[in-house]
Amino acid sequence: MEKSILPQNLTGVHIHFVGIKGTGMAALVEILSARKAVITGSDVSERFYTDEILEKLGIKALPFSTQNVTEKTQLVIYSSAYSAEKNPDLAQAKKLGVPLLLYSEALGELSRTAYSCGICGVHGKTTTTGLAGTMLKEIDLPSQVLAGSIISSFGNSCTMTSSEFSNSDEAEKKYFVAETCEYQRHFMSFCPQKIILTSVESDHQDYYPTFADIQNAFVDYI
Repeated sequence: MEKSILPQNLTGVHIHFVGIKGTGMAALVEILSARKAVITGSDVSERFYTDEILEKLGIKALPFSTQNVTEKTQLVIYSSAYSAEKNPDLAQAKKLGVPLLLYSEALGELSRTAYSCGICGVHGKTTTTGLAGTMLKEIDLPSQVLAGSIISSFGNSCTMTSSEFSNSDEAEKKYFVAETCEYQRHFMSFCPQKIILTSVESDHQDYYPTFADIQNAFVDYI
């Protein structure tokens, strides 16, 4: 197993999220909060359904500002919607030399810290992730699951963390299941031991003009 930039023990590690209200970002916040990281984040003022998820964790999205990132910030995770050229948080992180990870890269780094399964496909990813997580919830295994939307059996959350997860110290004995995205080959950052592929169809034609293009991406992932 390759070593992750993310330490195995995230207790007290300060991570700042830029674009924290995004569905995937908020889900990742839930996962890392369960691993006892210290989370801050910034986003636009408009209210989203993910605000409720963050509020349950005691996190309030801050306005974008250079003051959000300090020398005590150990890692910045950001949405692909933002860049260091236009976002003050990212510009400050770059200035201070704080490590930066795209959401998809951070998910990939997280996948290195456990025995991981990537769920992919043009249709059915979220449903299949929900099914996998619901089953794992009933099994006495140290597991975490990240879906691309709210799952009712996860307690109206995007994630599930089993009660046994925090009791296991060995990465090889922890299980992580995540919905992984084919757009712009984001799933290539993920490091799975297992893959569930639901379907391959022509989609995202701005990036994959032909069926062969998207088919090749899934083949490369596998």
